[in-house]
Amino acid sequence: MGTTINSLPLEIVEIVCLHLWSTDLAQVSSVCHKWHQAVGFKLFRNVGFTTEKNLVQFIDFLGDNSFPYGSLAERIHFDIVRVFSTGRFVSHVQRLFYFCPNAQFISSNEVFSITILQSLSSLPTDTKLSCLMTIPIVDYNVYYSLCAKKFSQSLIELDLRNLVSDKNLVLSQEFPRLKRLTLGLTDKPFDLIDSIMMKSSHLEYLSFDLISSQFGTSFPATDVYPSLLELKMLSRVKEDFDYIALNTFLLRLVNLEKLTVSIFDMINNNQPPDQLYAFRDFIAWVNTVHDGKICIRNTRPENLLTYLKYICNTIPPHKEDWKTKIAFLRSSYYSDSVISYSTRTGYRERTFAVTLDNYFAKNFVCNYLNKLQIPFTVWVQ
Repeated sequence: MGTTINSLPLEIVEIVCLHLWSTDLAQVSSVCHKWHQAVGFKLFRNVGFTTEKNLVQFIDFLGDNSFPYGSLAERIHFDIVRVFSTGRFVSHVQRLFYFCPNAQFISSNEVFSITILQSLSSLPTDTKLSCLMTIPIVDYNVYYSLCAKKFSQSLIELDLRNLVSDKNLVLSQEFPRLKRLTLGLTDKPFDLIDSIMMKSSHLEYLSFDLISSQFGTSFPATDVYPSLLELKMLSRVKEDFDYIALNTFLLRLVNLEKLTVSIFDMINNNQPPDQLYAFRDFIAWVNTVHDGKICIRNTRPENLLTYLKYICNTIPPHKEDWKTKIAFLRSSYYSDSVISYSTRTGYRERTFAVTLDNYFAKNFVCNYLNKLQIPFTVWVQ
């Protein structure tokens, strides 16, 4: 006889319940006595609302009970699409936060993100939300900077991709517990990143889009960011890319485990030798990262051999016996030519993917790898 859900140990059911929202837990709780026992107080840990009526009913329940059920709430999500009075809804949300002082994660759909931010910004000064780690990140123009300032000591995540005003206005605050930072479009990112890294020593994830070849002020090589574990960078610069400055920045990330970089094809006939060598050093640095991926777009066909040489000639000795998977991507699936290289896509395997069209011949790539005596397999999309 196969295993049924009712035959699962109570501990397993409890683990499943930890990942459900309150509306789902309410239904789970009514299935049977065993499931009701498994739900327990978890019904109040992850709280979600789909209508204003649900919100009001929950607030009334919290107000009518002597036991502080609201203090159990850790995650609160608003997925409401319509309210009759924004002002009244703000007051409801403020009452909710009054009953739920230990909320750590607050999220919302795009429809009511501004309203939720307004509710957070206008909370009475005696309302305690000292554990708050995230707030809605969809809209920023009016209330985001106020919320960031109000909860700067507890927030662990900032997403500034849609911030139209100066990002420095937000990042001028100290975020001692910040772990994830998404900057979006960034001009001279080094100045901005260095200022936040000096204040947020626990930052683990950083993402930014580079829109200028000027990275910013050069800082002493002794400055390192040991907490940063993951970096994502999208370069929108199409010429005069400064790989020397990029390498100077990357060398500070002494404990980086995951790297994702997307750039335009920067190699050309007029490439200064120091920049060409710096690009080679950049590829060598990517090869040393535990989980690295680089994507080069708008690739010039004549540069394929150069990229292959740099990738293959900078493989660390302890990875030389890894198998290389060559993936040929059909050009009809991509608007631009693409070269993608991943250092860790499977067990002792790395992947080199290239758009296959009239300029990229399979035999050319495979013959070069055979010449280098690098073991490889071929996969055509």
